[in-house]
Amino acid sequence: MLNEIYSQLYMRTATGRWTTLEELNESLESQGLERKEAEDVMSFLKEYFIELDESREKAKLNPWFFKLFEISSP
Repeated sequence: MLNEIYSQLYMRTATGRWTTLEELNESLESQGLERKEAEDVMSFLKEYFIELDESREKAKLNPWFFKLFEISSP
């Protein structure tokens, strides 16, 4: 499940685009998570792997993600 989310975020981040939080929530829910479970996963992602834009409505992978998984940052 998280691999799909990370892939989605990586593809967007690599092209300089942001992913909306609504899109991320829809992805989580489409994988069978209930709303509360999706919110918990989003909290985890926000804490460790994503950064939010100024409006706090869009996200992209943060630099720590790339360092942790030893992936070149786009």
